[in-house]
Amino acid sequence: MELARTTFEGGDKLLVLLHGNSLGKDVFTPFVKSITHKYKIVLFDLPGHGDSPKSSNYSIRSFSKILAENINQISGEKYIVAHSISGHLVFNALHLLENISGITCVGSPPLVSLSDTLEAFTDIGKVMFKPEWSAVELEMIINSLSAAHKQTLESIFEKVDPGFRMALSDSSFMEGFRNEVEILNGAEIPVNLVFSSDDPYLNPSYNQFLEAKLTNSIVKLFFLDWGGHVPFVKEPERFWNLLLKNCR
Repeated sequence: MELARTTFEGGDKLLVLLHGNSLGKDVFTPFVKSITHKYKIVLFDLPGHGDSPKSSNYSIRSFSKILAENINQISGEKYIVAHSISGHLVFNALHLLENISGITCVGSPPLVSLSDTLEAFTDIGKVMFKPEWSAVELEMIINSLSAAHKQTLESIFEKVDPGFRMALSDSSFMEGFRNEVEILNGAEIPVNLVFSSDDPYLNPSYNQFLEAKLTNSIVKLFFLDWGGHVPFVKEPERFWNLLLKNCR
């Protein structure tokens, strides 16, 4: 499957930005405005999101394969910034990705087993599994991400295949899932995991135990007290400075 992409030409270094569940590449607009002309940037829409085709098989295995194929088409060394569900897809595609200098995952707590989803995520995440949202639920989701970007978020949500969120609640979506902590402990490229204490989608108590589980010295954890679930939207320049300082 050929994913929809947008490319911003810039410097010699290349960033690939991957959005989260029910979002789209347009969610990175505030961030891209902070770094254009400094880096070449490639944005993708996941299957069933934005301008990418719908899929007849929404699963971790199929998503990870499609994502790797599209990223590998880009020539040159690449640095990946993956948000939320895309972080989990990148974990599971790590053995397929080529010419990657490093990865930063935002709001993507690595899971040992499927049962960890009950501990890692809060109740608000359950709404993200519903094919359709009520007006109240939509407002809650927008406020949990960034109320200041309501119009952009509403237009992004309209372009998501409801079948994708329906698939999330089915066990078949987890087909191909592998122990993500084990994957990261065997990683040979630097991986940075970024969490915000004010992220309403993540359980901070789960993240606190990750440091003991992750024994690979090139996998680093960053705990922020700002930015919520989308720090690259709410505080793009601050997030960019974090990347420049710590995630080379």
